[in-house]
Amino acid sequence: MAFRAAEPHGEAPRRRGLLLLAAVVGLVIAGAVVIVTVWSGATLSTDPTALAKVNLQPFAGTLVRADAFAPDGRSIPVAVRNGRLTPLEQITPGELISVNVWIRRPSWLGWALGSTRVERLTLRAPVARVSNPWLTVASGSPVRVHFDQPVSTVAYGSGGYLAVHQTPASAVRTVSLGVRDGPGTIEIAAAVRPWEKLSAPVAVSWFPPSRSPVMVASPAPGTQISPTAAIHLTFSQPVAQLLGSSLPQLSPSTPGSWRETDTHTLVFTPSGFGAPLGSELRVVLPRAVAVTQAAGSLAPASEQVAWTIPPGSTLRLQQLLAQAGYLPLDWNSALPPVAPTAPPAVNRPERVIPSRTSHHRSASSADRPRARNGPSGAYHRVAAAGTAFHWAD
Repeated sequence: MAFRAAEPHGEAPRRRGLLLLAAVVGLVIAGAVVIVTVWSGATLSTDPTALAKVNLQPFAGTLVRADAFAPDGRSIPVAVRNGRLTPLEQITPGELISVNVWIRRPSWLGWALGSTRVERLTLRAPVARVSNPWLTVASGSPVRVHFDQPVSTVAYGSGGYLAVHQTPASAVRTVSLGVRDGPGTIEIAAAVRPWEKLSAPVAVSWFPPSRSPVMVASPAPGTQISPTAAIHLTFSQPVAQLLGSSLPQLSPSTPGSWRETDTHTLVFTPSGFGAPLGSELRVVLPRAVAVTQAAGSLAPASEQVAWTIPPGSTLRLQQLLAQAGYLPLDWNSALPPVAPTAPPAVNRPERVIPSRTSHHRSASSADRPRARNGPSGAYHRVAAAGTAFHWAD
């Protein structure tokens, strides 16, 4: 039988104490390593002038380099000063940008974790949005546009042509467009930072105060329009709130479709030949609205607006019939032929074609239908009757 020598009195508790102390020291060292590792990185924060500011944690070290990349991988040159990253070329508002940050660790930490650390961070370029694109502006008061954050550059205009009208010395949230005659609509774009491109233009509309909802119609009501002209109706209140599920009705009935281009605007695009020639085209609304007039004043509230469609041209009809062979006449114009107009497309913006000046004069012998050689003298008498045709180039 084997016997084990007895341990000296107190040896076992001392050994357990040493093991516990070693475990505690190990945990402290492991915790210190974790804390140093976690607190040796970097974060990005917004900055009032730069793209972002790099914030180094307590044990991070020194920022030595930063590279920025667009979503397609294109390199964006940036300047690094006091931890602030400023692009050296213009970028698009709202663009997602990736930033690689190189950090040199302290020497006492570099031997264990490596001399450098690379952090990959992402951010979006700031973008300003118009707080309310539908304004109520009293006569004689300036139109003021408010943004959800300060902007440094503003451009506005119409028809897609914008010009920089105001570059504030310091970023501002409210921009004045000056006093405008009557209601209107303008396109406005802005940039939050000087190194940004302008944002996509946004339409801003303003209306005079009124107890009734206000509507701006384009073309202006009471004017003469083409049978295939699109009709734009912009309301001071949301379409869903003002009209509900109902749509305006056209009289006489005209082929085409309505579409809602934004929450306040309806557009009717005719199809086919559009409205009947020589008619008065009326738009009947589900409820009465105050319609703006050409001078900027408000007409009494009404449920209808109207335009006139010009009648057809008898001379044009004679030309078409002669060219199609339905008349025993030849058509010869004294002026170069005009290119045919493309048929209108449904749900597409109306194409704007520069208009040519109309010259009205009595038709010469070269402009009038000329008789074919035939046995009947009646046709020759028609050509020689000297009827005054009015030619519109």
